[in-house]
Amino acid sequence: MTELKNLIAAGESSHLEFKSEQVKPEDLAKEIVSFLNFQGGKILLGVEDDGTISGVSRPDVEEWVINICRNNVVPQIIPGYQEFTVEGKAVVVLGIPAGIAKPYHTQKGDYYIRAGSTARKASREELSRLFQDSGLIHYETTPISGTTLAELNWQRLHDYFLNLHPAHLNLNDEDENARNKMLQNLDILAQADGSTTVVGMLMFGLQPERHLPQSEVLFAHFKGKEISDELLDRKSLTGPLPQIIEDAQRVLNLNLQTASQIEGMKRIDHVIFPDKVLRELIINALLHRRWGLMGNVRIFLFEDRLQISSPGRLPNGVTIEKMKESTHVPRNPILMKFLQDYHFVEKLGRGIPMVVREMKKLGVREPDFHESGEEFMVTLYRE
Repeated sequence: MTELKNLIAAGESSHLEFKSEQVKPEDLAKEIVSFLNFQGGKILLGVEDDGTISGVSRPDVEEWVINICRNNVVPQIIPGYQEFTVEGKAVVVLGIPAGIAKPYHTQKGDYYIRAGSTARKASREELSRLFQDSGLIHYETTPISGTTLAELNWQRLHDYFLNLHPAHLNLNDEDENARNKMLQNLDILAQADGSTTVVGMLMFGLQPERHLPQSEVLFAHFKGKEISDELLDRKSLTGPLPQIIEDAQRVLNLNLQTASQIEGMKRIDHVIFPDKVLRELIINALLHRRWGLMGNVRIFLFEDRLQISSPGRLPNGVTIEKMKESTHVPRNPILMKFLQDYHFVEKLGRGIPMVVREMKKLGVREPDFHESGEEFMVTLYRE
């Protein structure tokens, strides 16, 4: 009971909403939808906006709430339901989980998200992200307005089809219509107008960063343990993703001084971070990021750790614990297919368990995985 009183005293927040018993079904549905489309939360029925406990008196309150969740929320849900007595009055606590079938909407077709302590209608961009996370649409197939086949590196395309694509085709042997149809079927070009798609530009663009500035990867090496410390090296990595992956690993290896010692007549090198761990995390940051966000993948090397940050939270239904157990929900399946053809992605879902296992072998602190706002970060610790 003390915990509930403390919760009420703290006031409304991004995860807590107060509602009077007099709330209209459509208004309660709006709050429920906003929590489902966010990270979940609690709704306290019988508490006014200012924290005053007004209580719940209707005897059928549980059935009333369940009917709202069934009829006014789409897809329907079953919330957590608890009743408490506070200051002699009944207070209902509704536990709303983070939705696994986003995006949710009200019976009227309105989509809401949580913004601080309020629910508001999702903007066009926010709604697009919700649909991307659900897997119903893929940003990677979005056409880039004003671009043409001329924006792509023909030699890179030719090499891909000849050496990496399962069909092993020579694009020079195809007539223009057949070639363009093939590129459209693979989502390299858009079906509607023949412009390049996001994934086409990311994989084969001459200068992807001109059209997709979020494709640039930022690297920085700091002398100490803070961003404010002396900057030892800084790089801006651009180009198609296969090139960026190779360049990022090369830059990291150049900046990681391998410790060594002499044992007998041999020099024994001590690995700071295994190459396959670095490669896995670089690929993951690019493959699973939310490309609709304008932020960049950042690779920061400190005296005591390496941090790799990627725009976008984990996809629907994936938690950090599930991820460690090989749960795999690709946000960008078409991009993943191309990276598989390039042999960057092989054993689906096994990368993160491998990272944890390899770092344990080194006897260092276990890697840290966490979400902060619209960003996912991995931290590897050094001895």
